[in-house]
Amino acid sequence: MACAARVSVTTATARLMPFASSLSLHRAIDYALRLHAAVERGASRDIAHEQAVLTNLALDTPGCDLPGQCRGARYALVCWLDELFTCHSRWADAWNEGKLESTLYGGNDRAWEFWRQAKLADAEPNDDSLAAFYLCVALGFRGELRNQPERLAAWVEKAKSRVARGATPASQTTRIARRSRPSNRLWGKTRLRRFVTFATIAATVLLPLKIALGVIKSAFTPLAGGKVTGVAHALLVVVTLVGLWQLNLWLGIDQVVHAPSRLVREWWLPLLFLLGYGLIWISLWTWRAFSEPTAGSPFPDIDDAWRAVVSAMERWGADRRDKPLVLVLGQPSMREQDLLSALRVAPTFGPAPSASGGPLCVVADDRATYLLCSETSLLSLGTEKLIQRRTTQSSRKLTAAASAFEASMPAALRVEANGDDSTGTATLVAPAITQTPFDDSIADDLPSTPLFTDEQASRCAGRLSHLLQLVARDREPGLPVDSAAVVFPCDALADTDATAQMADAMRQDLVVVEEAGVRCGVIAIGADLQHVPGAGQLLHLLSADRKARVYGAKLPHDALTSESALRDAVDWLTGAVTPTLCQRLFQFDEDGFESLPDNAALHAFQSEVGRRGEHLANLLTQGLDTGSGDAWPCVGTYLVATGDPVGGSQAFGAGLLDSLLDSPVRAAWTKEALQRDALVTRSVAIGYAAFGIATLTVIGLLAF
Repeated sequence: MACAARVSVTTATARLMPFASSLSLHRAIDYALRLHAAVERGASRDIAHEQAVLTNLALDTPGCDLPGQCRGARYALVCWLDELFTCHSRWADAWNEGKLESTLYGGNDRAWEFWRQAKLADAEPNDDSLAAFYLCVALGFRGELRNQPERLAAWVEKAKSRVARGATPASQTTRIARRSRPSNRLWGKTRLRRFVTFATIAATVLLPLKIALGVIKSAFTPLAGGKVTGVAHALLVVVTLVGLWQLNLWLGIDQVVHAPSRLVREWWLPLLFLLGYGLIWISLWTWRAFSEPTAGSPFPDIDDAWRAVVSAMERWGADRRDKPLVLVLGQPSMREQDLLSALRVAPTFGPAPSASGGPLCVVADDRATYLLCSETSLLSLGTEKLIQRRTTQSSRKLTAAASAFEASMPAALRVEANGDDSTGTATLVAPAITQTPFDDSIADDLPSTPLFTDEQASRCAGRLSHLLQLVARDREPGLPVDSAAVVFPCDALADTDATAQMADAMRQDLVVVEEAGVRCGVIAIGADLQHVPGAGQLLHLLSADRKARVYGAKLPHDALTSESALRDAVDWLTGAVTPTLCQRLFQFDEDGFESLPDNAALHAFQSEVGRRGEHLANLLTQGLDTGSGDAWPCVGTYLVATGDPVGGSQAFGAGLLDSLLDSPVRAAWTKEALQRDALVTRSVAIGYAAFGIATLTVIGLLAF
């Protein structure tokens, strides 16, 4: 199956008709199928006008008028149009009087000339023309083979072996050895905390260096290692107190200090130690409170959710530091389980927090931890708005269809639109919606409102940045994120405005991730494929085994940041893999029109995916662009059906996250993050040096 190939692409060499050159053919077929459906529903159309429109569409389709050569896709289209409207249409008589073949070619020989031209197309070195003839046969053309099923089946099998054999990438990816990489840990902040603790304790008690270091290690996190570390810490404090008591007696401080109590005079140094020790802990806790990302946080819902996640992972013993963390951007709240189910994630932990509808969701399996930024990502907000827009459009389509059906009913049976006419008089629905256009444009006239405002974008950036601060603090000194998955609905590819806005959202989210100090591999997932026109028929025909395969393109390892490689991969997916998949699923019957609805749905899917290919390429190239000329490394782009698993509306998601985790692309600190850490490390070194000099100076003064 073509969609199953995890193949890297540098240049798409489709054996099928390239979608760019066949766009006019698909446009003409789509128009004709919708017109035919409208006519069969009884819609009133001007046949002369529609024939003129189809004639212009046919003239836009590639063809050849040289004698002795194949007439190409244009002739196949014209023959199919004539047969569609003369054999199975209410316009049969009227269309018969003005066939397109007679208008454009001056003849009426389609029954046999179609097959002669198909034979010439089969003799051509490329498959462009043959693919057009094959498509027209799949959509119902039979001609003189209508009553010759054996010859028809033989031609279909022969043509299918060529046009549906799939597309092969021009070059295969060569495996490159994984190179050793530097440690992905930044120790600057950790060293700074240790230095503050060390300097405070040592400057307060002036104990020997060895004892001071022991105090630091245990005082910093006395209970982090469990009971053993806690007991060792307590013993160290007791030993220090006893030592200070002996030092107090040896120096005769009890004779110098003026205190009414003899016990206070003898325990003067230990009491000072306890006072300083308490002040140290108070200072440390205060500093931690002010340095925590949650201090004075404007996003308490994120703080509470992350705190619940950390608490749950500690209870379950889940590893949240060393296990890879995959950041999932773009899936809105309340829909996380659909995505995880489609991607075949088998959680060993989560989801957490347990309450649904929160700002984030964390699950983990045997390989990684997945952080879904449901209400913290601008991409998620855009996805939610697109889903709402799709729901509104679907509702308008249903309303228009119901109105058209009601208008066709007898007047006495019609139900009043508002339902509150006490007189019982039937009222016609508004004339503007009594007739459903065959192109369904009535549902696409919603005002093009922005998916989000600048204020919402700014707030989402702050929320995502705050969440990444929490993650970084909990996972330091390691990387906060190891990989990222950007998820967007296929609705984002329907028009230019939605594509541009979702690209802006993707770019903003990735900029926030980069500002957190990390660059990592990204996988692009187009979700909700089941809502693309014709996808329902595709999913119905595919077996469970085929649905478990991937539907996308994997980029070569040496071109993960190349815009041209990304566009080639998208072109290969939408212009070669998709037609191959649909061509293989076409069904052929003797009459040609029993399977027309099913094949027309597959063609609609092929045509729509091909049309959205340019939008997909623009979305990814713009969304992954950092603005500095160094794009995010994209390991691949895939389309996934994330519908109801029981109804068979989930497909193509298995193994995608594994491919991301197995990618040779490894997360790394950004240049700015490394510079900040180096600055902190140098500051700590200077602090240690200054403290050492001060300590030696004090010791020298006390000794001499």
